[in-house]
Amino acid sequence: MRTSKRLLVSIVGFALVAASCSSHDTEVTGDPTGTTTDGATTVPASEAEPGVFGTLADPVCGPAPDGASGAADEQGLTDDTIQIGVLGDADNTIVPGVNEDLFLASKAFVAWCNEAGGLQGRTIEMTVRDAGLTQARERMADACAEDFAVVGGGLALDGAAVDTRVDCGLVEFPGFINDVAAKGAPGQVMAVPFYEDRLDVARFQAIAEAYPDDIDGYGVLLSSVVKGSGRGYTAQAAEALEPFGYDLVYGGEFPGPPAVVDNWRPYVEEMRSAGVKVLDVFSSPEIVAPLQDAMRDVGWYPNVIILPANNYSPVLVDGGDAIQNTYVGVYLVPYEMAADNPPTQQFLDIMDQYEPDWNHEALAVNAFSSWLLFATAVNACGDDLSRDCVVEQGLAQVTWDGGGLTAPLVVDAEAETPVACAAMLKVVDGAFEYDEELTAPNEGIFRCSEEASTPFEP
Repeated sequence: MRTSKRLLVSIVGFALVAASCSSHDTEVTGDPTGTTTDGATTVPASEAEPGVFGTLADPVCGPAPDGASGAADEQGLTDDTIQIGVLGDADNTIVPGVNEDLFLASKAFVAWCNEAGGLQGRTIEMTVRDAGLTQARERMADACAEDFAVVGGGLALDGAAVDTRVDCGLVEFPGFINDVAAKGAPGQVMAVPFYEDRLDVARFQAIAEAYPDDIDGYGVLLSSVVKGSGRGYTAQAAEALEPFGYDLVYGGEFPGPPAVVDNWRPYVEEMRSAGVKVLDVFSSPEIVAPLQDAMRDVGWYPNVIILPANNYSPVLVDGGDAIQNTYVGVYLVPYEMAADNPPTQQFLDIMDQYEPDWNHEALAVNAFSSWLLFATAVNACGDDLSRDCVVEQGLAQVTWDGGGLTAPLVVDAEAETPVACAAMLKVVDGAFEYDEELTAPNEGIFRCSEEASTPFEP
């Protein structure tokens, strides 16, 4: 019998959808102690030196060093300020507030950093660039006209905006990336990497070892909206997982907004008829919860339902006893383990101080870690600050864990041997449990390996 550590979860996942809506740009200026999960001692968050975060050796933010020139010769830079944009889709009428914590975590970082002295003495002037799901290209064009870089954000339909960014020379440290075209684009550094031709299969690897008799009945369900360019997720996943013994027996797609699925029973019947035993739902908890309601009504569940990290959310566990046989693979240290990981506690303290109404989405960590990586690169550039330099210095970090917020991840999207990591959580009685036996951790609480980053044809 597996042993598990219970976690109560308050993290909202993101939805990848498209709809007609408005958009806008908004300008913003503005104590446990212990050891980290890898054993490094840190000071209490309340006693941390201004601008110092987690396990990062040097201050992230602070005044300009003695003798620094502060010379500025690139767009978005003055001697005293640095202009940064944050992209997202929160302002829409279909899924209001979706991915909002990308904005809120960015605002919290900017407030915390500016209070400590800014980036090399430059005050960060941040502009929220909300695409509202349908205006990705327009908001990226706005950023091209004003910003030094875009940091900490993410667009559901980023494939529509990537050429605009590349053509204008804007650099990006994104919170997440979706489309294959965006994943392979130049001028970006990813704190949480999304590779163009590799799939993170760490969670599938764990399931294959625990349920070897079920993986010959592999099924995928996803929204038609998230197919993006290239062959699409179903074909990519089937190819990447074949070496582990997975055999695709079902590939289902449901329409995205403005269409609404109000009856999931036909999909459930199709899965049952196809012999699905392991179901990969590549979507958000807003979809998974009603889908499992239909499974309960039909009286049939796959033996395993496996979900990406954005489903680490109260929306999922609020499904109650309808949520069965369900696992989520995550790459961040869960918020509820903060007592054992001071960087996570420091992050929570910063969020609660500067943005107390934040939604506790997992993507908040993505955004904050992206800002930390960007700031580290800015500091490394010093007086030679330029767009090319911050990309070079960002990639020079090679392996990044956000100062202890995440598993160690390889930031270069073109790395030949990236590492993929996962901690496996199971939904039990309306809560998440860390399943240590299923995870088989080898890096803190995570399972990490090069084998789990599997190549496929885009």
